[in-house]
Amino acid sequence: MSRSGLIPHRYSIAQNKVRGVAPSGHISPELDIVLYDRDDSVLLRKRSYLEDPINSHLFSIQKD
Repeated sequence: MSRSGLIPHRYSIAQNKVRGVAPSGHISPELDIVLYDRDDSVLLRKRSYLEDPINSHLFSIQKD
């Protein structure tokens, strides 16, 4: 989507196996779609899913 110009280049969309980590250390359930700030995101851990700071998430969707 950022390539199409629909969202600014600074932001990106992750569409697979992402979990947000809160400052308290709590890890969210798996998120299906995450719009995040590339400049404010850092990969914390890579397992069978990615963990990154939930503070960098601007929007997220989780299916039940």
